[in-house]
Amino acid sequence: MEDIQQTDDNESSPITCKERNGKVEISDTSGADKKTTKEFLLKVTGSKDFAIAKFLLLQNSNILKDNGLDQEKSVQTNIALLREIEPQNVTQGLLATQMIATHTLAMEMLRRAGHEKQTFAGVDANISRANKLLKTFTAQVEAMQKLKGKSGKQKMTVEHVHVNQGGQAIIGTVENGGEG
Repeated sequence: MEDIQQTDDNESSPITCKERNGKVEISDTSGADKKTTKEFLLKVTGSKDFAIAKFLLLQNSNILKDNGLDQEKSVQTNIALLREIEPQNVTQGLLATQMIATHTLAMEMLRRAGHEKQTFAGVDANISRANKLLKTFTAQVEAMQKLKGKSGKQKMTVEHVHVNQGGQAIIGTVENGGEG
């Protein structure tokens, strides 16, 4: 079986995946030692544990595999997607793999809905499923942004204030003390 390699320009560490006896092995890379390969995969997944990193890669790869990619290419696609999401810890890595799976399944539901021989009920059911998955994906993106500290905070600026006789105004930052 032919090896598929993913080269990370920043890390210069190609990853080779081989399928043997129905199992995928993420093996040492050509030109890189085992430690470099593990470090690359740990960085890609946001994990500190190689077993978890491998689990995250292969778990999502099974979903991608079921959508037309062979196991090797699905691992490579998963690596590429995780590199784009850039999880910084295992929580973000877990969420990133959920995001990839959710998006993949949503697209599959839309594909099924658009099949030329699909019944009206089938179109409706698949669009409904896709809609739920896409709403979940949006919530996952928001959660990831929050975990990365990139959530949009709102700021309100009051430019002009009238204080009538007997009224009071506060100038400065006002925060809710949690009572109420």
